[in-house]
Amino acid sequence: MGLTRSPIKSYIGDIYYPVSQFPLAVVRSRIPHLEPMHTHDFAEIVFVRSGSANHSAERSEESPRITAGDVVLIAQGERHAYTNSSDLVIDNLMFRHDLLSGHTREAAVDAFAIVEPLFRLPVAGRIVTLTPVEQTRAWRLLDDLRAELDGRLPGFRAMTMARFVECLVIVGRAATRERPPLPAAAQTASGSSSAIGAAVEFMRVHFPEPLTLQEIAATANLTEHHFCDVFKRHMGETPWQFLQKLRLEHAAYLLTAHPTMPIAHVASAAGFADPGYFGRTFRAKYGAAPSAYRNAKAGT
Repeated sequence: MGLTRSPIKSYIGDIYYPVSQFPLAVVRSRIPHLEPMHTHDFAEIVFVRSGSANHSAERSEESPRITAGDVVLIAQGERHAYTNSSDLVIDNLMFRHDLLSGHTREAAVDAFAIVEPLFRLPVAGRIVTLTPVEQTRAWRLLDDLRAELDGRLPGFRAMTMARFVECLVIVGRAATRERPPLPAAAQTASGSSSAIGAAVEFMRVHFPEPLTLQEIAATANLTEHHFCDVFKRHMGETPWQFLQKLRLEHAAYLLTAHPTMPIAHVASAAGFADPGYFGRTFRAKYGAAPSAYRNAKAGT
């Protein structure tokens, strides 16, 4: 049976990131018998250190069992839960997509492109099992990453990003190893999926910028017309609808996480050049003006 929609607890990443304006953290958690349905404004790559549990996601009938050595990929904003835990201990590698922005993060963007398609698979397809050697290496990297963020020695951002990239590559390579090559007849569809995945990640990273359709289509190596057709077929919405959704979701996050930020600044930071247009589209999605939404979330 599908999981109920309530209660839904929403976790805000800013309370976990050790360094302000650097949305990356490694948090070790021990999951009790039940961690009910919840969501968060960051993506997670969950490394199971010990124990086991069932992992469930909203709108899915699947509830696969995860055990030590497994890695679970959980998309930003996805509603999910852990049930029937048996001493489950996990390392949560938490990050927001804007961690990948800027030319200095090119290696991280390249590495994330390996794992990004996994975030869009059914629940069972987003579980990757590491070999004992990969487990040891990944867990050491996570411990080093956490120590760098805590110590904040000179150059710690470069060191943490290097370890973050290594973790992504380990998971991506393990996933590639586990999944056999597609039949020849499916290669074209697979190529289209990879191209759209690259475009999706480009939009996740650069959505605050004044993007053009030509720029986005170029990341998929497709003409604008072909890109729009393929994107809608894969994603169920147009590129502009997807881009606007990213911007509105980030605006909703900013309104909650930064209660004193002026509405015009929220609009600009989320990629809206016109505050009036931002207000209208925000109300259409959330049923309230930005200021009213903020007050409601604050309980005022």
